[in-house]
Amino acid sequence: MSIMQRRSSLTRHAARATFLVAIAVSVVACGDVINDPTFRQWCGDTLCAWKLEAGHIRKAPTWTDKDYGVEFQDTPTRISQYVSTSPHCLKFSTIGDIDPSTQLTVFIDFDSDGTTDFKQLVPSAQWTEVETLVTAPKFYSGFTLAIEKQGDGRAVLAQMRVQESDECKAPGVVLDKPLPIGDKCSLTDPSAVTCETGICCFGVCSECCSDKDCHVSGTPDGGDAGPAAICATQPVQSAFLVLPGQCGPGDHQHKSGAPCLADADCKSDACDGVIVHGVIPRDDDHDDSGTCDVLGGDAGCRPEAVAGGHCR
Repeated sequence: MSIMQRRSSLTRHAARATFLVAIAVSVVACGDVINDPTFRQWCGDTLCAWKLEAGHIRKAPTWTDKDYGVEFQDTPTRISQYVSTSPHCLKFSTIGDIDPSTQLTVFIDFDSDGTTDFKQLVPSAQWTEVETLVTAPKFYSGFTLAIEKQGDGRAVLAQMRVQESDECKAPGVVLDKPLPIGDKCSLTDPSAVTCETGICCFGVCSECCSDKDCHVSGTPDGGDAGPAAICATQPVQSAFLVLPGQCGPGDHQHKSGAPCLADADCKSDACDGVIVHGVIPRDDDHDDSGTCDVLGGDAGCRPEAVAGGHCR
């Protein structure tokens, strides 16, 4: 995955001015996705918005005694924060004082499932702003951001801003786990990540590709759909969304943990984790004006892609 980095050399005076502007902007910028990106909110001897996972931290002066950041004291020292939003493009802006003998690494765990999906060293620098763009996976639900220090040198951060951006051009991070139903899959690339159901039907991860996948013994997930279950897709009010093949969609027969697209697919009447991406057409030529939240009921939102969830 390609990463864009931009460094702007600053004098101490200019760096301080940049930092003060960053503080002011971080308070009002709607694109910020993490809490306390300037490490100014302390609850006793720890940060309020960040979880201390290992080591010790302390409030430390940056370029003046009046501007404070966070110092990573031990090796290792690790802090983290969970983010519930799921932007398509993440823009990192970092300012710190990091010795060459120290490794300060940013980790991202998309879906917060305990697996590191992206990591990047913060370059050694003294109050130099570094920007990095990360194209997120197409489908994910929230992420955990962690910052870890290794080594005995000094590591003080004055800022770690993470903003939603529209600047990403690189392909998205590929998650090393099976793809949900509805996600695109490859019929020809044996090295590609496979579907969780094991069925790639016409380029879409599916529960079935023909009625033989939904025979008398039940659905592939072990449900009790029986001989009447057929391989079908649920109707949608869009000509632009290709839905995956499902066994008996809407029949309330899928058991807990089975793939689903709607509550009616499940015995429990609850399908959790479905993600639907959409766009708002600009005109009759379907020139897209931007992304929107289909499930959130955005007006004029046209569904474009779906990733199935699992029955509760």
